[in-house]
Amino acid sequence: TNWSLEQAESQWINALLEEKKFSEARAELARIPAEKQKTAQWLGAALRLAEAEASLPQLVAQWKKQTASAPASSDLQNAVQALSEPSKRIVMRYVYEQALEARELTATNFLGLAAIDLDEGNVPGAVALLKRLTLISGNPYIDADSAASLLESKHQLTEAIQFLQPLVQASPWDASLKIRLAVATLAVIANAQQALTD
Repeated sequence: TNWSLEQAESQWINALLEEKKFSEARAELARIPAEKQKTAQWLGAALRLAEAEASLPQLVAQWKKQTASAPASSDLQNAVQALSEPSKRIVMRYVYEQALEARELTATNFLGLAAIDLDEGNVPGAVALLKRLTLISGNPYIDADSAASLLESKHQLTEAIQFLQPLVQASPWDASLKIRLAVATLAVIANAQQALTD
């Protein structure tokens, strides 16, 4: 019965959040032990409430200070789905930064963090991360390609060229890379000419 009671409680809190009854949702959530609030079942509601009350940055800062008290990364990645894009970025930045600090130097973590930097307008920060990825990569060719693709998708073509040029030199027979480099180069030239005439 304990489980079904928790299910009902969890649905009730989510319903309160849907109706924007935030103080009531907070009072209900406060009855759940702190340890439990970090589990997958409650985390989504806790994050939505923090977002609604604009306290998400403070919550994440708290996790950074006391990593032992932070929710599991996998739970956070699932829980962020209900959040707005800016809030999602706050939580996912934490997830990726913690992973990299823990020496989980995977392409996913570097590319994920770089994408957040690009969305927030920190292009130099993103490029530095992508360069670090290609330097330490076990598969620099694939990771440089991923870095270039990310920059292309975010319309940072001048930066994408830095990654595309070495790829084209490394595999001159790959026509698709040559096309990507040509498209990026032409776009950069066109933008530069546009800037001169503005």
